[in-house]
Amino acid sequence: AFRYSAIFSAGIVVTLCVLGALTSVLGALLAPLRLFCLWLLVVVVAWMGLICLGVFQFELPGRKKLALGNRKGLWGAFLLGLAAGAMATPCATPVLATILAYVGVEARLLYGLSLLLAYSIGFVIPLLFAGAFTGFIMELDRWQEKTKYRNWIAKGSGVLLLAFAVFLVKRALE
Repeated sequence: AFRYSAIFSAGIVVTLCVLGALTSVLGALLAPLRLFCLWLLVVVVAWMGLICLGVFQFELPGRKKLALGNRKGLWGAFLLGLAAGAMATPCATPVLATILAYVGVEARLLYGLSLLLAYSIGFVIPLLFAGAFTGFIMELDRWQEKTKYRNWIAKGSGVLLLAFAVFLVKRALE
Protein backbone atom coordinates (compact mmCIF):
# COMPACT_ATOMS: atom_id res chain seq x y z
CA ALA A 1 0.00 0.00 0.00
CA PHE A 2 2.85 2.39 0.79
CA ARG A 3 4.40 1.96 -2.66
CA TYR A 4 1.11 2.85 -4.36
CA SER A 5 0.56 5.88 -2.12
CA ALA A 6 4.14 7.02 -2.84
CA ILE A 7 3.65 6.75 -6.62
CA PHE A 8 0.24 8.43 -6.37
CA SER A 9 1.85 11.20 -4.29
CA ALA A 10 4.63 11.63 -6.87
CA GLY A 11 1.96 12.28 -9.50
CA ILE A 12 0.44 14.99 -7.32
CA VAL A 13 3.84 16.61 -6.72
CA VAL A 14 4.61 16.67 -10.46
CA THR A 15 1.26 18.24 -11.31
CA LEU A 16 1.48 20.91 -8.63
CA CYS A 17 5.06 21.84 -9.59
CA VAL A 18 4.03 22.16 -13.24
CA LEU A 19 1.10 24.36 -12.17
CA GLY A 20 3.53 26.51 -10.19
CA ALA A 21 5.88 26.89 -13.15
CA LEU A 22 3.06 27.73 -15.57
CA THR A 23 1.56 30.24 -13.18
CA SER A 24 4.96 31.92 -12.71
CA VAL A 25 5.42 32.21 -16.48
CA LEU A 26 1.89 33.59 -16.89
CA GLY A 27 2.61 36.09 -14.13
CA ALA A 28 5.75 37.22 -15.93
CA LEU A 29 3.72 37.78 -19.10
CA LEU A 30 1.24 39.87 -17.10
CA ALA A 31 3.96 41.92 -15.38
CA PRO A 32 2.70 45.22 -16.84
CA LEU A 33 -0.59 44.60 -15.01
CA ARG A 34 1.12 43.77 -11.69
CA LEU A 35 -0.91 46.20 -9.53
CA PHE A 36 -4.18 44.95 -11.02
CA CYS A 37 -3.05 41.37 -10.47
CA LEU A 38 -2.16 42.17 -6.86
CA TRP A 39 -5.67 43.51 -6.21
CA LEU A 40 -7.11 40.46 -7.97
CA LEU A 41 -4.97 38.33 -5.64
CA VAL A 42 -6.49 40.15 -2.65
CA VAL A 43 -9.97 39.22 -3.88
CA VAL A 44 -9.01 35.58 -4.54
CA VAL A 45 -7.33 35.18 -1.13
CA ALA A 46 -10.24 36.78 0.74
CA TRP A 47 -12.74 34.64 -1.18
CA MET A 48 -10.76 31.48 -0.43
CA GLY A 49 -10.60 32.45 3.25
CA LEU A 50 -14.37 32.88 3.31
CA ILE A 51 -14.78 29.47 1.68
CA CYS A 52 -12.66 27.93 4.46
CA LEU A 53 -14.82 29.68 7.04
CA GLY A 54 -17.94 28.20 5.43
CA VAL A 55 -19.38 31.51 4.22
CA PHE A 56 -19.38 30.28 0.59
CA GLN A 57 -19.39 26.80 -0.95
CA PHE A 58 -17.13 25.89 -3.86
CA GLU A 59 -16.42 22.70 -5.75
CA LEU A 60 -14.43 22.28 -8.92
CA PRO A 61 -16.70 21.27 -11.81
CA GLY A 62 -16.27 17.75 -13.12
CA ARG A 63 -14.18 16.60 -10.16
CA LYS A 64 -16.43 13.62 -9.47
CA LYS A 65 -16.51 12.52 -13.11
CA LEU A 66 -12.77 12.01 -13.37
CA ALA A 67 -11.97 8.91 -15.44
CA LEU A 68 -8.56 7.71 -16.53
CA GLY A 69 -9.56 4.55 -18.28
CA ASN A 70 -8.74 1.12 -16.96
CA ARG A 71 -5.20 1.77 -15.70
CA LYS A 72 -3.89 -0.50 -12.98
CA GLY A 73 -0.69 -0.95 -11.04
CA LEU A 74 1.94 1.66 -10.33
CA TRP A 75 1.43 3.45 -13.65
CA GLY A 76 -2.29 3.79 -12.90
CA ALA A 77 -1.48 5.14 -9.44
CA PHE A 78 0.85 7.75 -10.97
CA LEU A 79 -1.73 8.83 -13.57
CA LEU A 80 -4.37 9.10 -10.89
CA GLY A 81 -1.96 11.22 -8.83
CA LEU A 82 -1.39 13.53 -11.81
CA ALA A 83 -5.13 14.02 -12.14
CA ALA A 84 -5.64 14.38 -8.39
CA GLY A 85 -3.04 17.13 -8.29
CA ALA A 86 -4.97 19.07 -10.91
CA MET A 87 -8.33 18.58 -9.24
CA ALA A 88 -7.20 19.12 -5.62
CA THR A 89 -9.71 18.55 -2.83
CA PRO A 90 -12.48 20.78 -1.49
CA CYS A 91 -10.49 21.57 1.65
CA ALA A 92 -7.20 22.15 -0.18
CA THR A 93 -8.56 24.21 -3.09
CA PRO A 94 -8.63 27.56 -1.23
CA VAL A 95 -5.02 27.26 -0.10
CA LEU A 96 -3.82 26.00 -3.49
CA ALA A 97 -5.66 28.78 -5.34
CA THR A 98 -4.11 31.34 -3.01
CA ILE A 99 -0.59 29.98 -3.54
CA LEU A 100 -1.05 29.84 -7.32
CA ALA A 101 -2.41 33.39 -7.41
CA TYR A 102 0.50 34.61 -5.28
CA VAL A 103 3.01 32.80 -7.48
CA GLY A 104 1.43 34.44 -10.52
CA VAL A 105 1.80 37.90 -9.02
CA GLU A 106 5.40 37.25 -7.96
CA ALA A 107 6.18 35.95 -11.49
CA ARG A 108 9.46 34.22 -10.56
CA LEU A 109 9.84 30.71 -11.95
CA LEU A 110 12.14 29.14 -9.33
CA TYR A 111 10.23 30.83 -6.50
CA GLY A 112 6.95 29.48 -7.87
CA LEU A 113 8.38 26.00 -8.28
CA SER A 114 9.78 26.02 -4.74
CA LEU A 115 6.51 27.22 -3.18
CA LEU A 116 4.50 24.58 -5.01
CA LEU A 117 7.07 21.90 -4.22
CA ALA A 118 6.89 22.76 -0.52
CA TYR A 119 3.08 22.83 -0.61
CA SER A 120 2.85 19.55 -2.51
CA ILE A 121 5.22 17.77 -0.13
CA GLY A 122 3.13 18.93 2.81
CA PHE A 123 0.01 17.92 0.91
CA VAL A 124 1.18 14.36 0.22
CA ILE A 125 2.70 13.55 3.63
CA PRO A 126 -0.69 12.43 4.99
CA LEU A 127 -1.14 10.26 1.89
CA LEU A 128 2.19 8.59 2.54
CA PHE A 129 1.21 8.00 6.15
CA ALA A 130 -2.10 6.56 4.95
CA GLY A 131 -0.21 4.07 2.81
CA ALA A 132 2.12 3.13 5.64
CA PHE A 133 -0.26 3.24 8.61
CA THR A 134 -3.74 2.34 7.41
CA GLY A 135 -4.89 1.36 10.91
CA PHE A 136 -3.82 4.71 12.33
CA ILE A 137 -5.70 6.54 9.57
CA MET A 138 -8.84 4.56 10.41
CA GLU A 139 -8.46 5.74 14.01
CA LEU A 140 -8.11 9.36 12.82
CA ASP A 141 -11.40 8.95 10.99
CA ARG A 142 -13.07 7.84 14.22
CA TRP A 143 -11.45 10.80 16.01
CA GLN A 144 -12.89 13.13 13.35
CA GLU A 145 -16.37 11.81 14.08
CA LYS A 146 -15.94 12.65 17.77
CA THR A 147 -14.05 15.95 17.62
CA LYS A 148 -14.69 17.41 14.12
CA TYR A 149 -11.03 18.50 14.11
CA ARG A 150 -11.04 19.00 10.33
CA ASN A 151 -13.62 21.77 10.73
CA TRP A 152 -11.30 23.58 13.15
CA ILE A 153 -8.40 23.23 10.73
CA ALA A 154 -10.53 24.68 7.92
CA LYS A 155 -11.62 27.61 10.11
CA GLY A 156 -8.02 28.29 11.14
CA SER A 157 -6.98 28.22 7.49
CA GLY A 158 -9.74 30.70 6.67
CA VAL A 159 -8.54 33.12 9.35
CA LEU A 160 -4.94 32.83 8.09
CA LEU A 161 -6.04 33.46 4.51
CA LEU A 162 -8.00 36.55 5.53
CA ALA A 163 -4.97 37.82 7.45
CA PHE A 164 -2.87 37.24 4.32
CA ALA A 165 -5.44 39.24 2.31
CA VAL A 166 -4.99 42.15 4.74
CA PHE A 167 -1.21 41.90 4.32
CA LEU A 168 -1.64 42.02 0.54
CA VAL A 169 -3.89 45.10 0.78
CA LYS A 170 -1.15 46.87 2.74
CA ARG A 171 1.38 45.80 0.13
CA ALA A 172 -0.83 47.04 -2.72
CA LEU A 173 -1.24 50.43 -1.04
CA GLU A 174 2.53 50.99 -0.67
